[in-house]
Amino acid sequence: MRKYWFLSGRLLTGKGFHRVIEVLPALAAKYPELIYLIVGGDSPEGNIRERLEHQVKILKLERQRPVFGCISFRTVKSTFVGS
Repeated sequence: MRKYWFLSGRLLTGKGFHRVIEVLPALAAKYPELIYLIVGGDSPEGNIRERLEHQVKILKLERQRPVFGCISFRTVKSTFVGS
């Protein structure tokens, strides 16, 4: 069974998404079925989406299939409710 770690918020440094990505290699080794999802968007304070995507690529975490950006509530509900 897949395990999801779902985080949402504005894509800002202060939210700590980059820190979670740092520990994902260890988590992925322990939980290979883990899928880490980031859902968020721009804000007046900025957007670190490109930085996060680069970090995922450098750490070779594409298998965890993180999602960056906004998705609809309908998509969230249909994808994760009952998972």
